This record gives sequence, C-alpha cells and structure tokens, in this order.
Amino acid sequence: MPESLTALMATPVFVILLLLALAVIGWVCRVDARLAGNNREIMHLQRRIDRRMTQFAAPVLRYGLALFFASVALYFRNEPITLTPELKSPAAWVVPLQLAIAGGLLFRAGVVPACAGMVLLFLYSVHLYGAVHMLDYHLFFGVCVFLALDRFSERQGAATGLLVLRLLVSTSFLWVGIEKWLYAEWTCDILEHQLPVLTMGLDPDFWTMAAGYVEVALAFLMLFGGASSQVAALLLLALMGAAIPLVGLVDAIGHLPMLFALFVLATTRNRLPRRLREHATWQPANLCSVFLLASTGLTGLYYLVHEFAPATNARLAEVWPDALLAALASSALAAWVARTILRNRGAPTVREVR
Repeated sequence: MPESLTALMATPVFVILLLLALAVIGWVCRVDARLAGNNREIMHLQRRIDRRMTQFAAPVLRYGLALFFASVALYFRNEPITLTPELKSPAAWVVPLQLAIAGGLLFRAGVVPACAGMVLLFLYSVHLYGAVHMLDYHLFFGVCVFLALDRFSERQGAATGLLVLRLLVSTSFLWVGIEKWLYAEWTCDILEHQLPVLTMGLDPDFWTMAAGYVEVALAFLMLFGGASSQVAALLLLALMGAAIPLVGLVDAIGHLPMLFALFVLATTRNRLPRRLREHATWQPANLCSVFLLASTGLTGLYYLVHEFAPATNARLAEVWPDALLAALASSALAAWVARTILRNRGAPTVREVR
C-alpha cells in the first residue's frame, strides 16, 4: 500500500524540498523569458539545431527501439520479458514478435506493423500485471504515436508527433518520480543493497525523496519549459546514462527506450502551443502555481489509483482522510486542465514555444 498522503505532505523535509523546487522553477522561468527576449544568438542556434535534428528524430528513435527489441529478444530468450526486465512473460511467441518489431523498425514501411506489435506487447503486459502497474510505461504509446505519424506525414510527425512524445515521456517520468515518494521503500531497498555508493553517506529516505523531486521537477520543465525543456531532457538523459555502469547490463538494456526518447527531446524544441504555454506558465508565479498543482494533483491521482485498485471496504474506511485529500488534489488538477483547454481551443496545436 502507498505511504499515507497526509503524513507525506506534513513531513518537514518534503515541504522544504517542495519550497526549494518552487524556487528553482521560478528562477528557470525567468531565465527562459530572458533567453527568449534578449539572447538572439542562443535562440538562433537552438532553432538551427532543432531544424537539423527534427529530420533525424524519427530515424534515431526507430533504430534505437530496433536495438532495444533485438537486445531484449536475444538477451532474455531463455526467460522472455515483454517491455522491461521486470515484466517477465511465460509466452513463447514474445521473442519472435520482438525480433519482428526490431526488423520492422529498420524500414519506414515496417513502422506501423512494428508499432502495432508494441501496443500488443503493452496490452499483453496489462493482462499479466494489471493496468495500474503498466501506467509506469505509458511512454511507449508516445513512441508509437510519434513514429506512426511520421510514417504517414513527416510534417505531422515533426509537429504533433513530437508534442505527443514529449507529453507522454514527461508524464511517465512524473509518475515514476511520484512513486519514489509514495513507495519510498522500493528505492531505499535498492540503494541499501545494490547501490549504496549513490547515497554518498546520506540517509536513504532523504535521498529517495530528493531524487523524486529532481525527477518530478525535470519532467515538469521538460513539458512546460522553453529552452529549459531541452536542458531538462538532457539532464535526465545524463543522470540515467551515468547510472548505467552501476546498474548493470540488464537495467541498461531496459532503459534504452527512455534514453533514445530523451535524446530526441533534448535535441528538438518544445512543441507545446505558444498561446497555451503563455496562458498557463509565462510568469514565474504562474509556473510555480502550475508545478504545485501538477505535483500535488498527480500525487493524489497516483495515491487513488494504487490505493483503490486492490483495496477492501475495511481498508478504505481506514484511509478516508488520505483518499479525500487525494481526490481534492487530483480534482483541482483536472479542473485546471479542462479550463485551460477550453480557454485555448482556438490555439494552434503544433506551434512552437518562444
């Protein structure tokens, strides 16, 4: 069961880290605005890199995913997995399907069947492990949407496809970052028994909570930032890459989809509609408010999903204060999203940010 939501949000360290994250995000917003308004050389360089890398985004992701599925099929052929090392499968057809996906991704003509194969593996994983567990891996849908749109129209892939990819990769990292708060024992156990060097002498509980904030804040900026959206993706890529020598080959293979997706997002501009972004986050106070709303709302949603799915009536009777707080936080986030979308219905859906 997840950590008590009221106890978590009343923890002094959690509140202090939240205030620190808000201060950093406010400062980043000011830097973004200054870069967009005054540093024409930097913005011109950013546009040049974006134009060049947008042409290669789909091939990079296709070949990266082909490498991933080929590696998974060959390395785990005796004990098959579906999409990540923890998702073990008893089915013999999984390995041939993974090899077929890898082969299809090597050619544009095979992209759509390969994406269909990925969706099939995801749905099969839902059958084995449940929809709640698979929420951690919804970034695979972002990959499929981007590659499929690029296959049918390079223009749509470069605009709408990259936006969907950024949205689903960012929310996937947000979801997993929140997991470090509500299921801190999972990360603490890994730190204490497998990666004690990462704690640098700090208390594992503090390290886990701080790591969750780093992941949540970077994922948030990757979605809502201007130039910082690319920097945030690059930092997440660097952190995951730096951990590879410590986590070993199995986890390195499992992280390949995220690494290639982050590389694409680090080298292409944020396609979040300009009008939507300015309405929601152009001022530091607005951006901090949205971060507070998003982090608490998604934490509440995470709690509800994980608490209610397996809960009994007796269990729900015990946790109603946490459930009420989670419902209020997630409802506030849902209301903000709905209001923002309604106010910006006329905004172009694929224009770039400043």
